[in-house]
Amino acid sequence: MLGAPSFPQLHRGKGGRVQASISTENSQPETGLALTAHEDRSLPRESRCGFSTPRVTLKVMRTVYIGMGGNMASWAGAPEATLAAAAQRLESLGRMTRRSSLYSTAPVGFAAQPRFVNAVVELETELEPRGLLEGLQGIELEFGRDRSAGIANGPRTLDLDILLFGELKISESGLEIPHPRLAERAFVLVPLNEIAAGVVVPGAAKTVGQLLTRLIEATKAISDAVVQVRSKVSADKEIGGWPSYREK
Repeated sequence: MLGAPSFPQLHRGKGGRVQASISTENSQPETGLALTAHEDRSLPRESRCGFSTPRVTLKVMRTVYIGMGGNMASWAGAPEATLAAAAQRLESLGRMTRRSSLYSTAPVGFAAQPRFVNAVVELETELEPRGLLEGLQGIELEFGRDRSAGIANGPRTLDLDILLFGELKISESGLEIPHPRLAERAFVLVPLNEIAAGVVVPGAAKTVGQLLTRLIEATKAISDAVVQVRSKVSADKEIGGWPSYREK
């Protein structure tokens, strides 16, 4: 549990810009929650003895994990390029702090389609869950994905799913957190385990790594269903199989 935050410590940076720092007692990174301070320039200032005192607002930053996938080409190119371009667009919703390797995965629920390319990214965001969901669906639309059309579990250009949102558990119309089928899907757990093996899944009382171990023991077929993409080392490839994306 986070301890009570101390008062913001204000100091002036370059150009006279007011900066603030906040410390918390007994804070634990695994909670997926952090506090940041921002100067709110929209509020009036009070001047005392010639010194301008800014108003400081606190914003809660939560760590979320987003599942990414696709098996059809988009305007950005093949699925690998689509995921690379979509990852850049995620920066509009928060700060991406980690991303898994890319994985080639067998389709689930509708077998007569190409294999998918999947990955998971870690994002720090100030958005509320519903706002994040709307932002993700907006990015999907940019890449040609319309959730109201197409076959259930069928081919698609881009999937962006909220897997975990800090320690929150939510069950609302159109919004389930943690993802309701997270523990059943190797194409989600394998990349998630790569970057968040020790994260405890709310409601499951198990870590991501423990859920993956249980799934492997139950199915015995993970190695065939989920295969890490290994690209040749070249100028247009990055570590983990992610192609570099340059907007044309």
